[in-house]
Amino acid sequence: MNKPNYSAPHSPGVYIMRDGQNKVLYVGKAKDLKNRVDSYFNDNNDHLPKTLKLVSLIKSIEFIVVHSEAESLILENNLIKQFQPPYNILLKEGSAYGYVKMTAEDFPRIMTVRNSTIKKGEKIIGPFPFGSSRITAVRLLQKTFKIRVCKTMPNKPCLQYYLGYCSAPCDNKISADDYSKNVQSAMLVLSGQVSKVIEQINEKMKQSSLNENYEAAIEYRNQIKALQKISQTQDVERPAEKNQAIIGFYHTGSVFYIQILNIIRGVLRSRDSFVEESVNPNEFVSEFLRAYYVSREIPDEIVLRTLPEDHEELKNWFTTKSNKKIEIMIAKNSSLANLMDLAEKNAALLLMQESTGAKNSYAAKLPSEAVLSLQRALNLQYPPFRIECFDISHLFGNFIVGSMVSSDNGEPYKAGYRKFRIRTVTGGKSDDPASIKEIVYRRYSRCLRERSKLPDLIVIDGGKGQLHAALDSLNELNLDIPCIALAKKFEEIYSPDEMQPIVLDKKSSALKLLQSVRDEAHRFGITYHRKLRGKAALTSPKEFNYE
Repeated sequence: MNKPNYSAPHSPGVYIMRDGQNKVLYVGKAKDLKNRVDSYFNDNNDHLPKTLKLVSLIKSIEFIVVHSEAESLILENNLIKQFQPPYNILLKEGSAYGYVKMTAEDFPRIMTVRNSTIKKGEKIIGPFPFGSSRITAVRLLQKTFKIRVCKTMPNKPCLQYYLGYCSAPCDNKISADDYSKNVQSAMLVLSGQVSKVIEQINEKMKQSSLNENYEAAIEYRNQIKALQKISQTQDVERPAEKNQAIIGFYHTGSVFYIQILNIIRGVLRSRDSFVEESVNPNEFVSEFLRAYYVSREIPDEIVLRTLPEDHEELKNWFTTKSNKKIEIMIAKNSSLANLMDLAEKNAALLLMQESTGAKNSYAAKLPSEAVLSLQRALNLQYPPFRIECFDISHLFGNFIVGSMVSSDNGEPYKAGYRKFRIRTVTGGKSDDPASIKEIVYRRYSRCLRERSKLPDLIVIDGGKGQLHAALDSLNELNLDIPCIALAKKFEEIYSPDEMQPIVLDKKSSALKLLQSVRDEAHRFGITYHRKLRGKAALTSPKEFNYE
C-alpha cells in the first residue's frame, strides 16, 4: 500500500484527500486527525472494497484544525458542498420529486408537475417523493371535489363529468363560489389537514339531512368516505403537532439501504428511499443526516433506532441552521417503535428490489430492450417484467366476457392467462368501464387472498373511462400497481400521473410491446366469446345461463 506523505496533528478538524490530479476524493472530520487518517493506511485494518479503492487513489492529504468537533462538523459540510467528492454521500436520488399544482384560472384545474416553478396566483403543494402518494392524492381529490383537469375548458361537459369526476364549470353546473370552496378543501387535504376538511363536510352533511336534502347529504357522505381513504393511504393519523422524520437503516457491509418516513402534523405524508455506500460505516448515520438535510427543511424531531456518537453536535448544528429547536431521539414509545419497524422493513425491501430489479421478482434476469424502453417511456420505478392486460368482448351487450393475458419480460406467459364471465353487467347492456372494474377487482382480490405475486404493470384496453374504472378497483383493494390504458384508435396511452395522453413513436419497441399484449388480450377474449356463443347456439335458453 502506497502511503502518501502527511503530517497529521492530534487535534479535532477536517481532512481532505486528493488524487494525483489534485481532485478532491473525500472529505472527513475527526476528533483526532492523526488517529483517524492513520487508520486508512493500517495494514491490519480489514477495509471494505470501496475504502481500498479510495486509499489506492490518495496522493495527498490536507488538514484543517478547528477548536471543537462541532466546528469540524460545520466545516466538513461546507467543504462537501463545495467539492462534491465522489466518495462522500451525495444522495443521488433515483426519481425526481413531484408536486401538485392548482392553476390560477377562473376555475382552477389540478395537475401534477415535476418542478416547483409557479406563475402568479398559482398554488403548489409538495414535494411528493416517488410519485405514488402524489398520484393517489390527485386522483382521489379530483373525484371527491370534482375539480377539472382539462387543459382547455370545453364548451360542453366531457366524459369526466359523466363519470362523476368533474363538476362541469364549462356548462355552469356549479357556481364559481362553490367551485372555489372545493379547490380550497382540496388544498387543505394536500397540506395534511384531512381531519379539518372531514369535519367541515360532516357539518354540511348533517345540515343537508335536517333540510331533507338527502341527495346532497349522500354526496357529502361519499366525499367523507373518499377522504377517509386518503387518510388510510397516508398510513396513520396521530394527535401530534410536531413534524417528524422516522429514519430506518439496513446495511450489508459498506452498502446502506435507507427509508425515511416523513410525518407532517401527525400524518405520514411521504417517504424517501436511498441506497448509499460509505467508506466509514461507523459514521454513516451522522454523515447521511447532514447530507440529507443540507437543502431540506429539518423536522422538529428526527427519530432513529440508535443515536450517532456525535448526535449532540449534530442536534446543535440543525438547531442553528433551522432557527428552531431540533430533537434527535430514539423511538421509545409504541407508536414511534411501530413506525421505526415499518421504516426498517421497507429499507430491507430495497435490498430485495435492487437484487432482482423488480418489486415482485418473477425472475432474476436482465430486462429485454422492449421492457427497458417501456420503463423509460412510462417513467416507471422498476422494469415491467410481468405485464397483465385486460380486455372486454361482447355482442351488442350479450355474452359479455373479460380476458386477461400475461407477459413475462416481453414474451407471452400463457400460464398466467385468465378469462371471466361478467356478473355485474347483464340484460343485454354494454358497459365496458363497469366490466373492467369487475374483472380487475376479481383478479387482484383473489391474488391477495391467495398471496399470489402481483404484476409490475397493468394495461387496460380502452381509454380514460376504462382506466378510471380499473384504478377504482385497485384503490378499493389498497393496491399501488402502475396502471395505464391503451386506446386503439390513435394508440394513445392514458396514465393517472399524466394529465395528457402519452404518444409514443410508432416504431418504438415500447409501443410494440404494449400493442402485442393488447392484441393478445383481444384475441384471447374473442376466442372465449365465440366459444360461449357457439355453446348458446346448441343450448336452449332455459338450459344456458347467459350471465
